[in-house]
Amino acid sequence: MAKTTKKVENVTEELKDTEAVDEKKATTKKKAETVKKATTKKKAETEKKTATKKKTTTKKADEKTTETAEKKTRRTRKKKIEAEFFVEYPGRQVSQKAIMDKFVEVWEKDRKLSEVKDLRVYFNVEESTAYFVVNDAENFGIYID
Repeated sequence: MAKTTKKVENVTEELKDTEAVDEKKATTKKKAETVKKATTKKKAETEKKTATKKKTTTKKADEKTTETAEKKTRRTRKKKIEAEFFVEYPGRQVSQKAIMDKFVEVWEKDRKLSEVKDLRVYFNVEESTAYFVVNDAENFGIYID
């Protein structure tokens, strides 16, 4: 029986050794998985940070481009100056508005105002008459009192 007991003890010790080895392997696997997860998390965080940086730099570049485009358009814009225009001659004064009102009144008797694409106005002071050239085709004059 002594031999059997020794054999049982030997087998028990071997089992304990294999269990210890198995535990070490399991612990090593857990550590490896933990390290792998941590590494994956770090990579994901790094990717997020770089993506965020890229977005912000892209946004900044877009803003700069927009700002420079706006500055260029600001520089090239010309202010439209609207002025009242008057013709004065001995004893009389005629405004541009009065001449244009007469033109519209006469033109709309026969035609639509939307037909006018191009209009040139010549005012003869001696005759007190405004001459109109409409669309480079029609010519007529209106006496302005």
